[in-house]
Amino acid sequence: MITKDHLKGVLGGSKKFLKMNEVKFCNVPAFDEIGVKNIYDRVVQSPGMAAYFPDKYPKGRTCCREYMYNVWNSIHPEDV
Repeated sequence: MITKDHLKGVLGGSKKFLKMNEVKFCNVPAFDEIGVKNIYDRVVQSPGMAAYFPDKYPKGRTCCREYMYNVWNSIHPEDV
């Protein structure tokens, strides 16, 4: 989910997007241990990752699982 603040950050230069040809897509099994709630903070704290995610999400919302894993796999494939 792209928020208005993230889009403003992209246009301002503080946030980034990946081009579709740069994304290394992956299919991760749906286990609770590797769910967004459990590892999101670790992923965003990895070097260079915070620029691809909004600073905050609307109340009750989290990052899209596929988006998080695809960006993470594109930037740090050795960790995924």
